[in-house]
Parts: sequence; C-alpha cells; structure tokens
Amino acid sequence: MQTFAWNHVTTIEAGDDRIEFRPLPAPIGAEVRGIDLRKPVSDAAADALRTAFDLYDVLVFPDQPLSPDDEMRVMHLLHPDIADADNGWGLNLPGYPKILLLSNVVAEGEPIGFHNKIGMGWHIDGVGWDPPTYASSLFAVEVPPTGTCTWFASSTLAYDLLPDALKAQIDNMVASYDFIGSQRWLAANSEGYMDPIPDSEIPNYPPIPTPVVLTHPRTGRKSLFCINSNVVEVWDGEGRSMPYDDGVAVLNALHDAVVGNPHNCFAVPWQANQLVLWNNRTTFHSAPEYDAEGSRRVFHQMTGRGPDIPLPKTLERACTTLP
Repeated sequence: MQTFAWNHVTTIEAGDDRIEFRPLPAPIGAEVRGIDLRKPVSDAAADALRTAFDLYDVLVFPDQPLSPDDEMRVMHLLHPDIADADNGWGLNLPGYPKILLLSNVVAEGEPIGFHNKIGMGWHIDGVGWDPPTYASSLFAVEVPPTGTCTWFASSTLAYDLLPDALKAQIDNMVASYDFIGSQRWLAANSEGYMDPIPDSEIPNYPPIPTPVVLTHPRTGRKSLFCINSNVVEVWDGEGRSMPYDDGVAVLNALHDAVVGNPHNCFAVPWQANQLVLWNNRTTFHSAPEYDAEGSRRVFHQMTGRGPDIPLPKTLERACTTLP
C-alpha cells in the first residue's frame, strides 16, 4: 500500500524506478521525478502513478522528451478510452487521431492545428460529452516566451469549503450543457483554425444531463463538476426543472467558489518536453493569452472519456424522457 504526503516529497520504489512525488506549492498537484516515460512502465510504477493521480489531481512530468506513441501509452495508464480528436475537423496530429494538435503554426498557408487567439476562461474539458471526461494530458513541444502556464483550481477543495446548507441544496442537482454552442464559440474565435460543427451534426450532440456534484470512486471526496456557460437546463435536488435564471445563478455561485478564491488557484509553468496530466472531474483549468503573432506554440492534448456517471434517482424518476 503506497502512502503519499501532502507537505513533503514522497519516494516510491517501483520496480527499477525510484519515483519522487514533490507536492506543488498549491492545494493540489505534484511534480513527478525519477521515471523515464519513454520506457515501458512497470505494473508497480503504473499503480503508483494511478494512486498519485487520485490524490494529487494534477501530475507534472518535466524533462520527458516523449514521442506521440509514448504520450498515448502514458495516457492509457490512466484511461483506456481516449476521445477521438479528429471528428472530421482535421485538428489531430497526423497519424494520431486521438491526439489534438494545439498550435498557431501555419505551414504552406494552412494551420497545422487548432488555435484559439483569445485564450480560454476557466473551464472543464468536454463538459456535455457522454460520458463526461476524466483525465486530460497536455504535452509541450514548442513553448512561446509569454503565456507559458496553465492555471488550475481544485473543485474538490471548493466543495469542501461550501456552507452545509448549499451542499445539501446541490448534492443531487443536475445540469445539461450545449456542446454545439461551446464548439461554435471556439470556432468563431479561432480565426479560421477550426470550422464550426455543421447543422447536420447537431443531432449527434444532444444536451446530456450531468450531476453538478461528483463523488470520487476511490477517495470518496466530493467535487463540483459544472460550468456557467452554454447551460441548457438545471434540475434541483428533487429532480424538478428550475427556472433558467435561478439555475444559472446557482452555477455562477459554484463557479465563483472554485475560481474566486485565490488560495484555490495556482499556475503550472511550461517548458518544452513537459507532460501534465489532470483530472477533469476534480479540477478547473484556464489557458492565458500569449503572443500568437510573434512566437510559435505547439502542444499535444488528449482527453479520456468516462467512466459513466449515474444520475441521481430523483432525476431519473422525474424525467423519464432523458436521452
């Protein structure tokens, strides 16, 4: 049984590896040293990484000159079901349909990947997916001189700090989101780097009801899994559809609880050949703007789907026509 510490370095002997987990100066997260992810990971090391991921939520692996195949192998340690990054939009790394290519680079007059020129506010990858996302990975190939960090916030700590009355109000609350609206916003702000989903594809992306509060299957801790944009509908703890403005007001308050507390937010600086893994079900994250015209940025991203999240029984009884 592996024992990890929050306030000092934890060293785990795993096969031929002596892995160090160094807690970040933040509420969550750890830097990982002592393992070469270019090599096959032993069962003991894989167990240590999975346990650390459950406890720290964000794992930072500096100095890992990985190939795309290495990246996929590491991601598969956490989740076997990696979402397809292509979806017909041509945004994946050539030859790797699971790897989303994030870049401002233009080659022969054509963008090589997806680029959002205005940065990203606080969000969770893939809200509105069915099933909702789990782990995400981001690998730095080329890092610009500005905007070289990703911000994270713990939605678990944010839940812990809520008043008991608010916890009781939201524990069985459910919300659904407009994935099409989110994707089209990204496309509109990509200045040609992404095409909007065509109308013919809209039926394939219906709003999916998702619990606002999740319980971690292994740690038992609760976290907030909700955003305050592209909201379609909100159901209260009794399974009743809420007036739209009232439901969004609750989501706004929960969003502020996660990202409005400066002690709950921290930045992970980037360097080339760094891999970061995070849990979408226990964290929010945000990408700052950078000098898109005067520098190059190339990153690889993957997102794991599932496992399924069961809906509260109150909503199942009240809404018999849910997709």
